[in-house]
Parts: sequence; structure tokens; C-alpha cells
Amino acid sequence: MLHAEIPPLATRGPLGAVVGGLLQRDPQARLAAAVGGGAAYAVLAPRAAPATTLTYGSGGDVPQLETSSIHPCSLVAPAAGKTIESNSGVDCTDPHEAEWFATVPLYSTSDVLTYPGEQQLRAVGASMCRFYFDSPLVVAPDRSRLEVVALVPGEAVFGRDTSTSAGYHSFSGRNLHCALRTADGSQLEGSRVAQQPG
Repeated sequence: MLHAEIPPLATRGPLGAVVGGLLQRDPQARLAAAVGGGAAYAVLAPRAAPATTLTYGSGGDVPQLETSSIHPCSLVAPAAGKTIESNSGVDCTDPHEAEWFATVPLYSTSDVLTYPGEQQLRAVGASMCRFYFDSPLVVAPDRSRLEVVALVPGEAVFGRDTSTSAGYHSFSGRNLHCALRTADGSQLEGSRVAQQPG
């Protein structure tokens, strides 16, 4: 969590808008700048299919979302009406339907905030997941047959405080999750996320 104003960044253009926006102290300023920067990125970037956006949590498109902390690939591709539990995670060497390639905290887990709005979250989620997918983070010779899915918190999970200690808050459902899946629903084998040396 940032507590001071951020000095001007050397980064310019759409990426600078996104990065600068995410570094702002005020949460609403961060989201607004990210939406604006993401929109500019979408206009200036090579034309590509937009990311599919889904909300997660109670009352959302994906009513339950639990990603594995060990296995980044999933037997279940995110889609409306599907439940994704942590035990659906598998090693990417096994056949799978989807791979999680980015998880981005949208807000602090300790700040008491009102829900910023589903459409705003969908917009920033789609832009950011598409940005990461088009970056060197994803290495996929079969990129043209893949789809990007952005999962953003629904209102219920965004505001759910799981803290059991008086005076403390823990809002854990505020992450953006980015996944890739095939457009035709066929299974994948192997990871498409760039491997770190060593």
C-alpha cells in the first residue's frame, strides 16, 4: 500500500498511464487512470480479440473461484455458471482447459471501500489481462487459437471482510485474475507462461 505521492515517471504513453495510475495513493484515482490508460492501450495496440470478462464470487458469473497456489493450470476453464475450486489445479504438463497467467491486486485488502462498479472493473480487467497476454509474459506459438479471460470481483466478494480480529480488516476478494483458454474448448498441454531462469 502506498502512502506518499508518486513522483513523475519516465514511462510514457498508454503503459505509462496504466503504471502511473496504479501507483496513485487514492484508490479511485488508481482505477480511473487504469481504465483510461487501458483504453488508450486498446486503441494503439495491434488489433486483437477483446478479453472475455466475468465476475466472481457469490452472485457473480463464476460463483466460486479458488485458484491453486501450487498449480497454475486448471482442469476447468473459467466460464459463466462454472465453479472453480482449488483442487481443479494441475501441473501444466497434464492436459488442462486453462492456465492462470496473472493475478493483480486491484486494491488494498485492509481498506474499507465501496464497490467501484462492475462496468469499471470489467473495463480495467479486460485491458490489463489483454496487456499481459500480449506482453513477453506469455510465450505461445499457438496464440491465435487462445482466448483471454479476465475475472473481476463481484460486489459481494469485494466487500466480504474475513478478519476475526477487532479493529482489523481483511478483504481478500479484490484481485484481478487473468486466464487463457482455447477458443474451441479443446484441451491444452504445457505452459504458455515464460519460465524464469534457474
